Amino acid sequence: MKRLLSAPVREPLYSLLSFLLLLGFLYFAFQGALMLSLNSETPLMPVVSNSMRHDGEGWRTVYEERGENTYTFPLQGGFEKGDLVVVRGVGSPSELKVGDVVVYQRGPNLMPVVHRVLAFLDNGSVLLMKGDANASADFPVSFERVRGKVVAVVPNLGWLSLSVWTQG
Repeated sequence: MKRLLSAPVREPLYSLLSFLLLLGFLYFAFQGALMLSLNSETPLMPVVSNSMRHDGEGWRTVYEERGENTYTFPLQGGFEKGDLVVVRGVGSPSELKVGDVVVYQRGPNLMPVVHRVLAFLDNGSVLLMKGDANASADFPVSFERVRGKVVAVVPNLGWLSLSVWTQG
């Protein structure tokens, strides 16, 4: 039986494949650890729009008109398309408060939305959300559509993932 590749070619190729397999294993181990520790099916998500971008302090107005102190809100600096958000799962509406940034699913086969909680309706089972850069609030969303709460943002790290998602 004749070999397809000579030894000088085969050895570096096997080394490269072994390295790629190790990287894949480490990536999935890291993702699994994040899923378990953050109680989230999608602990890392790229930001797909600039709806949470801050170009000034105008985003605070709608909350302050409702009597909220926006200086206690998380994620004061906003974030932009291409950033990567870290998402922690939430089990009930009581784990959220006005001003928290959440990820919710608009519908099947649609990209999730990352917006700030503006108000709770219907005894907390329905949320009203708004992107900080948007002029108006989103349609009300039932808590069942909430995938989690954003606990951290990593600037620009979502571009690779975003380019893969949008090419499909």
